[in-house]
Amino acid sequence: MKKYGFYLTSFLLSVFLLTSCVEGGGNTQEAIGFGLLDYGGKNGYTPVIKCPNSHIYSPTLLTLINSGKLNIGSSYLFYYRIDYDQPDNAASVIEANGYQTISLLNIAELATYYLNERLTNINSMFPDELTIINGCDGVSFIDNHLFVIQTIAHPDDWNLTWDMSYDGSEITPTEVYDKRYYDVFVRARAIEKTDNKEYIEVQYVNVYYVHDFLAKIAHKEESYLGSSYNKEKQSFEVRFNFIKDVDKETDEIIWESSIVSFNVFQFAALYTGSNSDD
Repeated sequence: MKKYGFYLTSFLLSVFLLTSCVEGGGNTQEAIGFGLLDYGGKNGYTPVIKCPNSHIYSPTLLTLINSGKLNIGSSYLFYYRIDYDQPDNAASVIEANGYQTISLLNIAELATYYLNERLTNINSMFPDELTIINGCDGVSFIDNHLFVIQTIAHPDDWNLTWDMSYDGSEITPTEVYDKRYYDVFVRARAIEKTDNKEYIEVQYVNVYYVHDFLAKIAHKEESYLGSSYNKEKQSFEVRFNFIKDVDKETDEIIWESSIVSFNVFQFAALYTGSNSDD
């Protein structure tokens, strides 16, 4: 299985994981989801896929793990069927188990990249680098992993690799009209190309292991705001910067950005460093 990246059609991206438990009504549904394969559940040792709003279990997971086809700690995109009338999906059973039960229909591993603490050269392009339509169409955070939906155009038979970097020497916000933004820079380049010149627009679900990057920002923001801030509403902003175009006359790189808000209190609670990080 190649893991250079996995892209979806816009139709598939319109189908998200169900985020609430509904009992009765003869309700069976098929959908796609994404998440991190790990041990979990209330007993702590059931293989589950940790998704943005729930944990998902299928008996097939253990079979695939034992056969070496799935790996604990890897991220996956999967297609599934869920039957809300199934006894295992009664609200009381879900509460007792710590997961919803599904029928797994298909599954594919997602590419995982490490957030690069060494900022790439933002004044020049890599060889075979591509411009990006949107560096962040949506984002979910699961156990120090960011699942980022990213839109780009390239021939269908090309393979890409992605990079996301920031200046790790000092996490400092950029202030614009009293707003504080923390910048990351998203890049994409082709690592397998053909002579095909027919570009199509595609969307990827890419996974970035960000470790404590967001927790450090939240800790810094909490120190900046003081103890009286609104823990439910106060957020910090991360700008996902990406190369939108290149000026044909001057070769100047044209950067654009997508801004994502994260709750300060939620991520500050994950902080495990010391005051020397400030």
